[in-house]
Amino acid sequence: MSKRLFTEPYAKDGAMFVDKTTDLNQAERRQSSFDLPQPLETVRALLTKKDLVAIDYSLILPDVPYYSNPDKPSPICFQGSTAWLQSHGLLERLRAVAETLLNPAFEEKLCRDQKKGKNIKKVYQLGLTIQPTNKNHGVQLSAGSRSDTDNERQRVIFELSEIAAVVLTKAFPEHGDNAREVRYYCEASLTMGWERNHYLTNIQLNFSKPKNDLGAELGKFGGAHTDGRDDVAMKSVLFNLSNLEEDCFMGRTNLTPLRLTAEMKPLEVLVFSGRFYHRSTAVGPYTVPRDSPQRILADPLVPPFSENLSKLRLVVVLYPSQTLMEPKFWWLNPEIFTPAMLSVMTLKAHQEFMMRLYIKYEKEICARSNDCVAVEGDVAAEIVGNGPEKVHLASLTYTPERPTCRKDWVAISEDNARIRAMSSATQAGQASASEPQDGDNEVVENGADPQPESDTEQPPRKRARTKKSNSIVPIPPEIQAAIDIPHGTGLDLTDEQIISLDELRLKHQLERASAVFDHFGRVRSQWYHLPINRKNRRDKIEADAATWKPLEDAVVRNGDADHYVRLFAWKDTETGEIVFPDINMAVQALAGHGVKNGELDEIRERFRGLLPGTMSHTIKRPRGQEAGDTSREVEKIDVNWTHEDYVATFDPTIDEIPSNPVWNNHESLGV
Repeated sequence: MSKRLFTEPYAKDGAMFVDKTTDLNQAERRQSSFDLPQPLETVRALLTKKDLVAIDYSLILPDVPYYSNPDKPSPICFQGSTAWLQSHGLLERLRAVAETLLNPAFEEKLCRDQKKGKNIKKVYQLGLTIQPTNKNHGVQLSAGSRSDTDNERQRVIFELSEIAAVVLTKAFPEHGDNAREVRYYCEASLTMGWERNHYLTNIQLNFSKPKNDLGAELGKFGGAHTDGRDDVAMKSVLFNLSNLEEDCFMGRTNLTPLRLTAEMKPLEVLVFSGRFYHRSTAVGPYTVPRDSPQRILADPLVPPFSENLSKLRLVVVLYPSQTLMEPKFWWLNPEIFTPAMLSVMTLKAHQEFMMRLYIKYEKEICARSNDCVAVEGDVAAEIVGNGPEKVHLASLTYTPERPTCRKDWVAISEDNARIRAMSSATQAGQASASEPQDGDNEVVENGADPQPESDTEQPPRKRARTKKSNSIVPIPPEIQAAIDIPHGTGLDLTDEQIISLDELRLKHQLERASAVFDHFGRVRSQWYHLPINRKNRRDKIEADAATWKPLEDAVVRNGDADHYVRLFAWKDTETGEIVFPDINMAVQALAGHGVKNGELDEIRERFRGLLPGTMSHTIKRPRGQEAGDTSREVEKIDVNWTHEDYVATFDPTIDEIPSNPVWNNHESLGV
């Protein structure tokens, strides 16, 4: 067994603490993180105190928070028992969610909607998914949420997100501190479900049969791995909602760098960071007799589930994605700004998210509007309730890349030339008779001097390089006609014209956006003049708003919070009243915009110091090769099995079972 990366847990001030050792080099830290004692896999029963001492592991004590470094505590993990959940009024609600998820029809719908076969890994996403981040519009609704016709999954998302958020803040109250809240407002964090959930962005459901190998059932999530795209400053919340046969062991969750293991019972919860290496083991039939004290005792707070529910292992993980905690505008699919998002969040939360995102990316969004005034018409006006349409239309036509970097640049340039010729012909037909006719004057491009007329042929001249023109390609009349659709623009109009999330508005919005996309989404001429900074060799590029000299006069930030609140007002469908977002949210977003969050940076660096470091054999994809769903960048490892020859039997006279305290009373065993 390698050296320990962290000390054994010790108690202090009502919590448990671990200290990171400083005498290990990088290779030793990784080695310590990959060691896993074989008994954690082979012993499908509760471990005794003697077992834990022999393999140099510690059991996570329920209802006690774990921290590192008492001087500057950083949350590590927390296991909540059913009694703890009941004390906070969460146990019955969690059981109701478990009964919904364990219904065979629920997984059948998920499997059908996500087009998973019988042999495909049973890992499902609810809420949002994140496609490869080198693509624009990669953040989108999951297939399960997009096809939620009966709102069953919506109810699951809202209930789970509220329970998990309460668990997180009760276990570690510091998660509601000012640094994390400031980031939520200023970075426009895209969380889901409960309106007060400012911490968790995604839900992952792991279904598996207890007698099958977890690696075969869950793929990369069944082995030892890290979740590299989880937010460093946040924690994940794992619920054990399994419904197994009486002769099946629930398994254990191991945090290998910390040498901690959690033997979770049904309806218990574990809070930890996915950035630590972790692995579940020992799921399956018990390796001890029926009358053994190493079996899990029935919990009086958890009556048996109905016989109609599936017998399987179900683990639900709510995690914080770094991508969604600090989203970029061009990462978000246009459907994020439509009523489709109401399947994962409330209307109020959706409007407030768009308001915070608008404050963060006001220059980019307004630049689209100001450059496309002729296209957008009344959409460019900043009026009450018009914010969502501005954001949606900007998302449809936004291109954070130079057109010459695109593979279809030749086709785009040909379209550009054809549209220029069409527009020139239209303008020439409207010219007055007094103007020079075609051929009287030579067309001069790029500011070059006209050539003098001469009977002799002039030698060719090398044209000097000049800057590209900032002018916008004229819009052809037939496209302009398609754009000029009557559209209501204010909340003071009739009910039919009101800007709200109704079918009429959506229909007009899509018709207008379709015309815009056909022209500007294909030609993109209005973005030719924007300077581009290349960020890396994989062609991930973004526009640098600080250098947008042509737009400095056109786009001026309005520091009045009332302005943004009015822009994202909406009409209540039941009462008919105009509802406004929380003005305090706009005030905080404006106050922290562009200001460095030093406190959050300190929290991140403090936790990064606890991690064992990156792998030395991380697999690298060839340049240009795309991965699959990267919502959780999983780094899978091959563990080093240790203590393979350790075998022990339980002797109640000299040994104890930490997870079954009742067996520690020798009199109850007749000893």
